[in-house]
Amino acid sequence: MLVCKQLKKERIDLKNTLSTIELLVNTLKEMRQDAEKEFHILCDKLKNLANVIATEITKKRTAKKQTNRANPQVFSVEDYYRVTVFIPFTDNFINQLTTRFLNHKSVLEGNMYIDLSSSIFTDAEKISFENLVEFYLSPVESDNAYVEIKI
Repeated sequence: MLVCKQLKKERIDLKNTLSTIELLVNTLKEMRQDAEKEFHILCDKLKNLANVIATEITKKRTAKKQTNRANPQVFSVEDYYRVTVFIPFTDNFINQLTTRFLNHKSVLEGNMYIDLSSSIFTDAEKISFENLVEFYLSPVESDNAYVEIKI
């Protein structure tokens, strides 16, 4: 299932969603590592679509000095769009997913491990809950949180 559909559900399975996001980030990192090959595949599809609508794909003029837009010293149209669009977009997308989800993975998992019907916590649940409390509460309130959850 798509990540955006998983995040829109009323009842989100955080563990499954986080593992899907982690898989997505790893796939994007692999694409980024082999950007030349991956973009070549996309560029071939783009050229076929451009032929269907009778459009020529061109790059912007390369100037010796340019300050307001990307001006890479490349010769082919494919290299130009790989350097100016594909690589920056992939890097930004990886960065956004990592900062929004994976950096907070331990905190988000803390929500899943709490079983309020059980008075006995496993070590994993206790650590996850402590990470959750540490993230959301001030130091004064965090001392009371573990006691309150046991009550």
